[in-house]
Amino acid sequence: MLDKTRKKRYERLFELLRRTNQILIEAYSEKEFFEKICEVLVKEIELKMVLSGVPDYETKLIKLLYWYGEEKGYLGEIKVSMEETNPEEREPIGTAFREDKVIIISDTETDERFLPWRESALRRGYYSVAAIPLKIEDKVSYILTLYAEEPLFFEEENRKILEELKRYLEIGLTKIELLRKERILAERLRNLEEVVIVLREDGEITFINEKGCKILECSFKEICGKSIGIFNFKFKDEPLENLIKIGIKNILRIPVRLEKEKETIWFDMKIIPVFLSDGTFRYVIIAEDISQILEFEDLLKKTRYVDSITLLLNYEGLSKKINEILPFLTDYAFLIIVDLCDFSYVNANFGYEAGNFCLEEIGKRLFAFQNHVVIGRPFADSYVLFFYNVKEKNALLKILEKLKTLVYEPIKILDKEINFLFNAGVSIFPEDGNTFEELWEKANIALDFAKKKEKGALEIYNPEFSKKIKEAFECEALIKRAFEENLFTFYYQPIFDISKLKIFGLEALVRIKEKDGLNRFPSEFIEYLEGSQYLRKFEELSIERIKEKILRWKIPISLNVSVNSILNPEFISKIVKNFKNKELSEKLIIEITESTFTKNVMVLKEHIFKIKKLGIQIALDDFGKGYASFNYLREIEFDILKIDKEFVNEMSKGRRELILVKTFIDIGHAFGMKVLAEGVETKEQLNYLDIMGCDYVQGFYLTKLMPEEEVEKLLKQNGIF
Repeated sequence: MLDKTRKKRYERLFELLRRTNQILIEAYSEKEFFEKICEVLVKEIELKMVLSGVPDYETKLIKLLYWYGEEKGYLGEIKVSMEETNPEEREPIGTAFREDKVIIISDTETDERFLPWRESALRRGYYSVAAIPLKIEDKVSYILTLYAEEPLFFEEENRKILEELKRYLEIGLTKIELLRKERILAERLRNLEEVVIVLREDGEITFINEKGCKILECSFKEICGKSIGIFNFKFKDEPLENLIKIGIKNILRIPVRLEKEKETIWFDMKIIPVFLSDGTFRYVIIAEDISQILEFEDLLKKTRYVDSITLLLNYEGLSKKINEILPFLTDYAFLIIVDLCDFSYVNANFGYEAGNFCLEEIGKRLFAFQNHVVIGRPFADSYVLFFYNVKEKNALLKILEKLKTLVYEPIKILDKEINFLFNAGVSIFPEDGNTFEELWEKANIALDFAKKKEKGALEIYNPEFSKKIKEAFECEALIKRAFEENLFTFYYQPIFDISKLKIFGLEALVRIKEKDGLNRFPSEFIEYLEGSQYLRKFEELSIERIKEKILRWKIPISLNVSVNSILNPEFISKIVKNFKNKELSEKLIIEITESTFTKNVMVLKEHIFKIKKLGIQIALDDFGKGYASFNYLREIEFDILKIDKEFVNEMSKGRRELILVKTFIDIGHAFGMKVLAEGVETKEQLNYLDIMGCDYVQGFYLTKLMPEEEVEKLLKQNGIF
């Protein structure tokens, strides 16, 4: 864990980002921007000095622009050159300018790069320095340099925060530059052919050009000092003055209509907020009279009902269109919801542009269905196809086969091919519903069941699904009762060191043991539990039980942790609180499955880092069952790699299966991990794993799953307890 000093620095730097964001909103000139930034950094982040400079291409020096803090003549003692030929005069400021990257001097007293300025800096208490180049229009235009009185205040590990600060500042400076250009432009608006109106902040008219007077049939004298509401401008049926009263911070372009006695005029209106040099605020309205009213209305409808990426109907558009069709149907209709599998993998590995390209490409392919079909993309990686006027139910089979052919065809991006699987849920009109909403609900239920099966599974809704929903309620009742009556118990699977066949540790597996002795297996309740309100309570129970057993048995115990738990900061805090002691932490193993990686990877990495700092080991369970685990081996330092029992069971099939398991073992060792094989059920499997260099094994060939009492007997027999 970070020490308190470093943690405090992090908090101050993160506070800096928040305050900087506020300044971006408030500042409208370069002078105001840098004065506020420099002052905030010194006063609130407690830096010694902050200065901003600009490159002077005539003198080839960095010229001081603004500064705040304890300068004490430092700037008079240094000369900052832009040239590569004068390294002794570049200081971090010049280096940041030339290399266009954040330069960090963690400790001016020891960093040799700072030697020429060390004496001057130390006399003034500058012990840590960061220089940040700021680009406007692809050119370094400013350098902001921060001086701290604490050594190591700026370090490589907080470079990302400084780079985020750089990005924030560049956004602010770009905004200021754009506003400056808008002010210049506003001065030239007087003679434009468009309607030009200038308003005070409260909507009072201060100027209108000749074109505006002509179109709006008024004179400047008549309307000067009046509210913009004097004209009947409407935006989305609301008076324009309402929008002005709310306040507009950025340039806004909207379609506006003007209701007159005999006609309605439509305008393409641009509203520009402008801050003048005297500190006053104005709105400049530029309105162009447009003739194609119907096109604008059509555009507004499309914006409401059409997905912007694929141009297919969105959820609202699907609902409207399908509900218009349904009352006239006399034959069958099918509503199919298609959900692409692992689409987040495409975005993560190829980028969002590639992801959008794939969505467009699949959308185009679906138009291979031509007659009596409505196609849409209601949400992120989902599509809907509604087939109507279908004479026979059997036609669904051909539709689904064609759908598979269309989606499964690889998509080429540059030199790569991307292959998709999909899950689908189907509802049938009229038996599953008479409205889009009813059919959607049933198809969505079917889709959920398909996703629980496997990738590529398709399900047609049937009443059994509703029955299963009822079973979910029964599952909730079971879990509630298990807490109330203390029915949760743990069974343990011993883990053996393969070289000595001695017990290395135990894997804890939860059960619900009814009072009549009946055992409820995890398959009956764990999936529901992990997504329910009872998860936090179960986490506390698990931590308490495993901690107690580690203290009693003095042996490593592994605990399976759900994705919802490992991503929850509260769970991490519970682990940290209960396993601070090394005697405990070094004997706890937390197992996570590769499905965890489909969630927030950055949070996952952060939480695993915190856990590992305590000495707790992390095991990657079910390795090899999908591509996510391979992809993230380079992201996270696991301690143990668990080979899924499916691969262990298939070793006897032939050479290829053996090579696959051997490859898994070699991968684990190459990444510095121990390798554990699950599901060892024969002596032959054990011998193969031993020869291939596997470290640990578990399975029924060695021992069965045991309750606590039998575990204690086994440990005593082996001289462990």
